[in-house]
Amino acid sequence: MNARFLYFFFVILFINLLPSEGYAAKGGEEYAIITKGEKKGMVNKKGRVVIPAEYEDLGWTNGSTQLLENVIGFKKDGLWGILNTRNEKITEPLYTSLSRFNESWIVASKKLPYNSDEVYGVINAKGKAVVPFRYPKMTVHKNCLIVMEKGDNGYFFGLLNEKGKPVIPPRYEMLRPLNDQLYEVTFHENIAVFSSEGRNLTGFALDSAAAGINNYIITYRNGKQGLVSLDGTMVIAPEYKKIVIGSEGIKAQKFREWQAWDKDRNLLASYAYDEIIPAGREIYKVKVGEAQALIHASDSLLTPFSDFDIREHLDNWILVKTKGKSGVLKLNGDLLLPPEFDSVRLIHHTFLVKSGKYGRWGWSMISTDGKVLTDQVYEAIDWLGDSFFEAKRGNYWGVLNTLGKEIIFCKYDSIVQYTEGKLLVKFLGEDGILNLDGEWEILPQKKSIEIVDPMRYLVRSPYGSYVAWYPDTKDFSAEYFLYKHGDRYIEKTLDNKIGLRDEHGDRIIEPAYDEISELQEDSIYYARAGNKYTFITKSGVKTNADDPRFQAIRDMKEAFIGVKIDGKWGFVDINGKLRIANQYENIGFFHEGLAPIKIRGRWGYVNKREEIIVQPAYDTVYNFQNGLCRVVKKGYYGLINAQGQITLDCEYDELQRLKTGGFLTKKNNKYGLAGKDGRLLILPRFDWVEDLNNGYVIASRKGKYTLLSKEGVDILPMIYDAMLYDAYNDVYLAALPAEWVDLKIPLNP
Repeated sequence: MNARFLYFFFVILFINLLPSEGYAAKGGEEYAIITKGEKKGMVNKKGRVVIPAEYEDLGWTNGSTQLLENVIGFKKDGLWGILNTRNEKITEPLYTSLSRFNESWIVASKKLPYNSDEVYGVINAKGKAVVPFRYPKMTVHKNCLIVMEKGDNGYFFGLLNEKGKPVIPPRYEMLRPLNDQLYEVTFHENIAVFSSEGRNLTGFALDSAAAGINNYIITYRNGKQGLVSLDGTMVIAPEYKKIVIGSEGIKAQKFREWQAWDKDRNLLASYAYDEIIPAGREIYKVKVGEAQALIHASDSLLTPFSDFDIREHLDNWILVKTKGKSGVLKLNGDLLLPPEFDSVRLIHHTFLVKSGKYGRWGWSMISTDGKVLTDQVYEAIDWLGDSFFEAKRGNYWGVLNTLGKEIIFCKYDSIVQYTEGKLLVKFLGEDGILNLDGEWEILPQKKSIEIVDPMRYLVRSPYGSYVAWYPDTKDFSAEYFLYKHGDRYIEKTLDNKIGLRDEHGDRIIEPAYDEISELQEDSIYYARAGNKYTFITKSGVKTNADDPRFQAIRDMKEAFIGVKIDGKWGFVDINGKLRIANQYENIGFFHEGLAPIKIRGRWGYVNKREEIIVQPAYDTVYNFQNGLCRVVKKGYYGLINAQGQITLDCEYDELQRLKTGGFLTKKNNKYGLAGKDGRLLILPRFDWVEDLNNGYVIASRKGKYTLLSKEGVDILPMIYDAMLYDAYNDVYLAALPAEWVDLKIPLNP
């Protein structure tokens, strides 16, 4: 019975006191952690319990259970202390964390009694503090400690050696390890590389650094890479796009070389960047990888490189964007507005910003020196006119001046119109007019109001309308509704018939029509009543009254009005006289004395004497401009002149009229150029052609670019990977390929 009991006892002991791992303490004796229920203890090699299983945890906070000398951490009531292998407490459970630093010291953290802040220090195996508890953060890295200390202006980082002595004092914004012996240290946004002995190897002249191989450090400055040896010697200045250290040597990739040429083939400058974009007079936006900056034409930096997306250069400010947020840089690179706004607009030397930064989500005004002008956040702010902004707060509208002061309180339903110090507003559903002092010029009323000009206003109601001088002197009145129509007034009756009055209120057209056109070429109106048209001059004289012939009518061009009579199109003059017979299936407008006409499904051109100048032979035609017209025949484009002569055969897949007056041609997927006279200048032999409107052309083929004269003469050879014209500075920017070169430096310095 006793033997059976002892057998089961040892089985249970094996299961419940299962050792997790053996460890050596002083004298070579081995120990193991045991568990009993949810408690932990320790046994020696012979299985004798040296620390009873009565602790929440044994070991260290990071999960390690290795003894330090003859002590180990224990956890009780949520806090940590240390005890020895005889279960003698070296310290009470005072610490929130414990972890081994080296063979003799322990990194510990605890709460301060007066504010509950957590601080770190170092204790030895006897529980004595060897590094004071003053650091909000402490991280073990090899034989050193990276520490963080609170200062007057934030938190700063430093490095302690294995003896707890500062080798890099805690006065830097950031400190991170590059490898076992090197650290990247940040000071005022510049980077240096330090050794574990605290020696500054590079000076604070870098943007970042990375440990390479073969005892080199790869350094980064303005997005460019260089090499520094471990003794701090600058081996290669940061000037390459990429450096690769391989088994057979060290290679480097250059950046694109952007050459700046003038039209006389003089090389003015060269730049080493991935991209360069003209941004102003002697100013360029440049990119290196994802980083961007502004440079002067002399290649000096105007702003530091950053991951900002430079959106717009405005005078002395630069609008930037990063991670979906917008901000503003000064031209010297200083940050005026951090990129934390949903939107930034510059209007009348004032920044309008949208964000939730100033208490709640909405719009605010900020001056160009970064001062917040508005003491409220608005649902909307927009330019009103002169030196004023309209603003919406609490669903009501008011007016701000350029200092952000709410000069008209936000209490109006809407601001409908602003004209030279007068505001038409809706207030409680009624129309009224305010001045900029917030005083009523015209009290709110149920009638509709429009501002006519700075001196007059229009009041409209079912009982009649009138135009008056401020404050209430009537200029003229009408028995019907009046609406502004250019500098005149549409008059509309209760049964929706319309007429026209001039700027003085005199009736020009009686309100008897269903439709009145815009003034045609400063000459006539045409008015429709039912299916009859009347032509009326500016002064109200009817030149063609109640004409029932017209089924449709088109706007007048060059004194000819297109009309449809008996299902066919022709042209009449302002008197309604048929000048070009109604015999065409369709027509276009007159341009340069010629109008398109369509006969039997084909288009040609007719002049004002009804002479067919271009026979109807084309599928599609366009308007004449500068004596030339694009035409399409059997799906191909060509050019004809005003005499109907073909200047460019219909053999092109595309023919695009350029702003320069010339034409971009496309044939067999290749591009060329034709001049203003329709003469072919450059055969369609390029993948792309861009007419610069200055006598020169950029062309590309098979990924290479060249600069040509308009006559097709080479100005720059076709050797460049990219090319663009800088109109600000009248130079041509051409990019040579990014080459790889072998660096003549040893693999192992």
